[in-house]
Amino acid sequence: MRLLHPLLLFIIATNAAPAVVTEFITETAREIPESRVVLHVQTQAPSTNTNNHNNNNHNDHNHLKQNKEQAPVQKPTAPKKDKDGGKEKAKEKQKEKEKEKGKEKEKVKEKPKEEKYFHEPGWDVESGHYDVRFFRGKVAYEEHRPALRNLVRSYLGTFKALGVETWLAHGSLLGWWWNGKVMPWDYDLDVQVSTATLEFLGDRYNGSLHEYEYEAEDDEVVLDITGSESGDEEGNSSSGDKVRRDNGNSDQSGDGGGNGIDGTNRGNSSGSGSGDTGAQDTEAAMTTTIRRTYLLDVNPHHAALAKGNGANVIDARWIDTSNGLFIDITGLRERDPEKSPGVWSCKNNHRYRTTELWPLRRTDFEGAEAWIPYAFDKILIDEYGPKSLVTEEWAGHRWMPNLREWVKVPKKQKPMSPSKEEEHESTDGGGTENVIVYEEVIVEV
Repeated sequence: MRLLHPLLLFIIATNAAPAVVTEFITETAREIPESRVVLHVQTQAPSTNTNNHNNNNHNDHNHLKQNKEQAPVQKPTAPKKDKDGGKEKAKEKQKEKEKEKGKEKEKVKEKPKEEKYFHEPGWDVESGHYDVRFFRGKVAYEEHRPALRNLVRSYLGTFKALGVETWLAHGSLLGWWWNGKVMPWDYDLDVQVSTATLEFLGDRYNGSLHEYEYEAEDDEVVLDITGSESGDEEGNSSSGDKVRRDNGNSDQSGDGGGNGIDGTNRGNSSGSGSGDTGAQDTEAAMTTTIRRTYLLDVNPHHAALAKGNGANVIDARWIDTSNGLFIDITGLRERDPEKSPGVWSCKNNHRYRTTELWPLRRTDFEGAEAWIPYAFDKILIDEYGPKSLVTEEWAGHRWMPNLREWVKVPKKQKPMSPSKEEEHESTDGGGTENVIVYEEVIVEV
């Protein structure tokens, strides 16, 4: 280097030729040691910082390596649908629905239940045909038919006087078809009115009492003439009727024998009256007048359109206050005049067309003026079937065409074994055992 330095100065001083410089650059580039020195000098200037920087980079690289090994970097992913959030929202909605249902149930609980208005004793079929408020015991079979006869006569007569339209229905209409009377196995009566009539009755005559007087007939047993309430050991009660007896003379004294108080020999009297001979007294007619009180009770739920829980399908009742027997009154209306015009029904879903009901037909029932639907035969067949108009034996009764009456058939006794032998051992005085055979013989009468 020292040898070349003076030479370089000389060359630069004498002739500054760029070619020499170029050669120098070429020479220095060719000399491996000096190029190394030059390179070393160039890299030496920022030696400390560069090394530190490299060291720092190396350390950072190592640190990053360690971090990658310790906690791998999560790759960015596309946003996923929030399935869990959707489920939570669905659960919340369901909870809200359950809360609403619970509130609705509470509201239903808060609403008063539709309680039954008319009540019956009802421990069996027969006792279910009495109003519990006036029930004093079952009316005997021999007495209940006359009681129902006067019940329906009082009803028809009162409604005629009030100018109210009503007609026979259900079992009462079937009884009319056979012989114009109550069927002996029936323990109540059925009639119908329009809902307009029902509203009229509820507004003006609800809870009204109506007295009815009639003369006792031969088949009617009068057990109590004082109006007191009494009953027998079997739970059957007397009618508790108020009775007045007359023989056509206002000044009659004494009642004589066979005066009809017990229901026998009602048409004749063997007693003596004042001012008349014994023969005339015998021929005098003895009449027994009975006065009963009936209640018209309209159900406060009569205006309801739907059946509801079925507790109040009967809209009103005509009740005998002496024993609790009643007539069921149901109202008919057009439930849906837009979709089903001309279709009338009650709350118990009995349906009729206008032309089947009106015009009503006038007739007699149990000796009183009554009205029936125009197409009574179709109505009966629709409700009870065609056999109901021809079957001549029903409910322990047989139809007798010559009498035009239903007659009660005696119950058949259960057949026993044809013969039954029983052996009984006995000992006589001598100690001898005797065998006595008893044979039961069944004779059907």
